[in-house]
Amino acid sequence: IRDIYFTIITFAIAAGARSLVIKFSGFTGGVGGLIFDQGIPDLLSQRWPLFMGTEIRLVAYYLVVGITLMIFFFLLRVVNSPFGKILSAIGENEFRSTAVGFHVNRYRISAIILAGGIASIAGSLYALWIKIAIPNSFLDLSVMLMILIAVVVGGRGTIYGAVIGAVFIVAMENYI
Repeated sequence: IRDIYFTIITFAIAAGARSLVIKFSGFTGGVGGLIFDQGIPDLLSQRWPLFMGTEIRLVAYYLVVGITLMIFFFLLRVVNSPFGKILSAIGENEFRSTAVGFHVNRYRISAIILAGGIASIAGSLYALWIKIAIPNSFLDLSVMLMILIAVVVGGRGTIYGAVIGAVFIVAMENYI
């Protein structure tokens, strides 16, 4: 599955996941979600007494920014690695990549697993920051459309484009 069909199936799977989250409310909290007693600032102040005299939310903010930058540089490394070059070649011409001898499906599945892992880290940080995990903040169609629009605005196929698109969309959302 490629192009727009992949996007449509991704939205369908997310809608199914949202239904499962709501159905298994005993485990997931349902529509109300899971509320965490402690977020990242609380965990920092309990684990490391070094931060007791400081503004703990500011320290937590810089921690989240630091983790985000580490992920960004990791993804830059992946894009410029042989794995990233093969993914780029598959994106440009799948038939030629297959003819050269690359296992296209293996590389695609690896890329999807990597993207899912990065998204789960980002979602975990977000849930711990706001101290709640509800289906509307993760599995809602409007959230997925905002991510898709950010990628389209910033430019498909580049990491910098995704960052620029996300900054632009968040800035416009806050401004409007």
